[in-house]
Amino acid sequence: MKARLSFVFLLVFSCFTTLSFAQTDSSAIVVPKKNFQFIAFPVIGVSPVTKFEFGAGAILSYHLGDKTTTRPSYIYSYNSYTVNKQTMINLLNNLYTEGNKWHIYANFSFIDYPVYFYGAGALPDGEFPKINSNRKNLLAFVEQKVTKNLFAGIGSMYQSARFTDLSTTKPLENSTLEGKHGGNDIFLGGVLTYDTRDYENQTHKGYFLRIINVHTIGSGKYSTNQFTFDGRIFKPVAKNQFIGFQGYFSSIQGNTIPFYSLAQLGSANLMRGYYNGRYLGQNYSVLQSEYRYTP
Repeated sequence: MKARLSFVFLLVFSCFTTLSFAQTDSSAIVVPKKNFQFIAFPVIGVSPVTKFEFGAGAILSYHLGDKTTTRPSYIYSYNSYTVNKQTMINLLNNLYTEGNKWHIYANFSFIDYPVYFYGAGALPDGEFPKINSNRKNLLAFVEQKVTKNLFAGIGSMYQSARFTDLSTTKPLENSTLEGKHGGNDIFLGGVLTYDTRDYENQTHKGYFLRIINVHTIGSGKYSTNQFTFDGRIFKPVAKNQFIGFQGYFSSIQGNTIPFYSLAQLGSANLMRGYYNGRYLGQNYSVLQSEYRYTP
């Protein structure tokens, strides 16, 4: 399991603010008192696969309208490089126009890392073989406010994957996995969001529900449909103490599904403690909770 320690000068907070429940809503980013707030921080980490890594990150928070009627927007970046010359880049933009009339979200990630490959079983020494994973992902959607807390819009997703065996036994090449060499896919669909959270990046109370349904378009090799449901509830239980619950469901359907499109159990955001990609499947359901203390 990947372990990463991040040191932030002047402010300590979680270093992953995505749509995921655990990290996005746990970060100790307060609503800025000024229209702009910029924070940069170094990143230092270690992983059993990539060894020592280092890098830098930053977050820029801002408002595009009156703070009493417009939600805060932010741009977030988290980047690292390892001693084995591997790279991870993550860039996220979450924007609300004045009065929350429009919500624009975009997340780009690039990863060139070795990962454990579990599809062929363990090697004689008990270790799992490694493959190099070169992946680019872009998720973007635009929503218009329907009512005070309800947004609806369209979304698109692009994924590109390439894999290379790092073991002399070539377990990936010798496997029968669909999409073992990688591929490129473009998805288009709709998104529906209901959000009553008080603060998006440091939630104390409120509800969050999001449904995304996208289908492959273009002349790609695969024709699949992806459906995602993400529901969260946050409640205060005592002074400066809060509890949150999340239900998450993901499903991909199609006649032929590449293994790199399957849902992956385990990550820094869902089911922390499991190595990302330890288990793969067409359908993925998660129930988890989090207790939070804010001094």
